[in-house]
Amino acid sequence: MKTKSLYLLILIASTMFFVTGCKDDEINGNDGISGDDVSKDTGHPVFTSKGWHIDGKDVYMVDYFSDGIQYYKNDQLTVLETYTNNYAGNMVEDIYASGNNVYVVGTLTQANNQIMHQTLAYCWKNGVKSTLQIPPPPPPDNSGEYGSIEEYVISEAYAYRVIVHGSDVYVLGAVKWWYKMHGGSLSGLDGAVIFPGYWKNGQFTVLQMPDDMALILLNIEKGNIVVSNGDVYVVDGKRNYWKNGQFVSALSTIHNNETFYAEYPMCASVNDVYIAGSEYTDISDTKQKACYWKNGVRIDLPVEGTNSATASGITVVGNDVYVSGNMKKMLNEEENSYATYPVYWKNGQLITLPFEQFSSGLPSLSYTLGIYASGNDMYFLGYDAYKLCYWKNGKKYYYPDLTNNP
Repeated sequence: MKTKSLYLLILIASTMFFVTGCKDDEINGNDGISGDDVSKDTGHPVFTSKGWHIDGKDVYMVDYFSDGIQYYKNDQLTVLETYTNNYAGNMVEDIYASGNNVYVVGTLTQANNQIMHQTLAYCWKNGVKSTLQIPPPPPPDNSGEYGSIEEYVISEAYAYRVIVHGSDVYVLGAVKWWYKMHGGSLSGLDGAVIFPGYWKNGQFTVLQMPDDMALILLNIEKGNIVVSNGDVYVVDGKRNYWKNGQFVSALSTIHNNETFYAEYPMCASVNDVYIAGSEYTDISDTKQKACYWKNGVRIDLPVEGTNSATASGITVVGNDVYVSGNMKKMLNEEENSYATYPVYWKNGQLITLPFEQFSSGLPSLSYTLGIYASGNDMYFLGYDAYKLCYWKNGKKYYYPDLTNNP
């Protein structure tokens, strides 16, 4: 399992931001660099995205394909929770390593004799499980008016992302309360209210919602959370973002496409918030334009010819804004098939990263997964020629095969 499953997981992950200090071979015809050299060059940079975390030389990855709660550290599998008849379903969601501590979040759905099964959120720190507490629900309507909430019956919680900032642990998720209504169902439940938010060291903060905003769990499941200068920023899968629990704005879009959900990389400085993403340029959803938002204002990024482009990460160094991304070259418009190659933008200028090509000249499964800046060095993480790699200041380095395959 440690070979095939691990390699498959690497291929499936769509947005990752990471680099390690392992021994690598450069493939541009120059000499390879040793593991010690990489460690000194990178300063053990940290890259993280949902389900992935790389800290220094160690690669951490949750196992989405297991019925239990488990993760890999490099090639070593750690099982936190095995599947039993006590659970109707398990889902491991995210992982973060900080120093000697490994944090994993996910949900366990309890098989019980209530009206329905109950899903609860948990955080494992070095294998020790803690329940993420659910705050009290809003007060029910005691007026007895028909159609109002009579009582809350079951409470649930969901955990989707975990990050560590200093000594504080943040978990992005949501709580849900199922209720019965006055004059409603006699034997079941009538509905549920959902509140997105985050736990900081176990204390839940609700994200305040505008009155006209409808929420489903997919919104926050695709969300992202960062902490900067003591402020907590959250963006969801529908381009809405919050600061310290207060709604800031919905990001401007080219088209109001209500069916489009995505994950949006984000970074923040003292005064500015940057969120990267992509927008469909037509109603038919066939072409995308990479972009980013600075304090809610969208800035479109140029593409090459008639190609499409997506953004995979964003960082700011001084006055320079770097966005990693991928250019999509259409091969067959009727079949919507395309080849992808890695690019980035510096202050809006498009730059192509080196990549392997087939004899036909098409890219060999090449794309970026994220970006990281360390001092004067810029790192882009990704895949090239079916192998995990990174680009440092334009030069490309392969990672060793994590699957131990020859």
